[in-house]
Amino acid sequence: MGELRQYRALMWILIAACGFTGLNIGLGQWLLPHMGASPLHGIELVMLVMGYFVVCLGFLKILDLGAFVQSFRTYDYLSQKLPWYGPVFPFLELLVALSVISGAWSGWLGLLAIAMGLSGSISIYSRLKGVVVASGSGQKKLACGCAGGHVKLPLGTMSIVENVMMVVMGFMLLLN
Repeated sequence: MGELRQYRALMWILIAACGFTGLNIGLGQWLLPHMGASPLHGIELVMLVMGYFVVCLGFLKILDLGAFVQSFRTYDYLSQKLPWYGPVFPFLELLVALSVISGAWSGWLGLLAIAMGLSGSISIYSRLKGVVVASGSGQKKLACGCAGGHVKLPLGTMSIVENVMMVVMGFMLLLN
């Protein structure tokens, strides 16, 4: 149960993302019926949930940008090579997610999302075998920066999920 408790914040974020999606759909059907708005299809619904989920993660990263950058640099190769990438990452992530939510889908944002997701996935995958690193008197697990500096999650499944979501959103932006 202790393992599940550390993911409590992410469960609330998912609940919030689903709630925002429900509001989005409800308001859209209420406000736009005379404008010829068509009902959402399954993939659009999934994209909205993913978009809102990533927006929430982006805002959590920005809340304590310094803590996020410090955590992110422990495992992300691109942020280790390009010092500006860590502080800019949450804002790029928000840009992609907000474009998905707004429906202003763009090819270059799709390419950006794919590049960000693949870069993160490669970094995390290469670290998963060596997640435990020597740390003074004992061992310490690398923390995931996916939910910002305040939420302490181990580097692993959620990190991969966030990056895969970015890649999927990127391909959806390219296909539309």
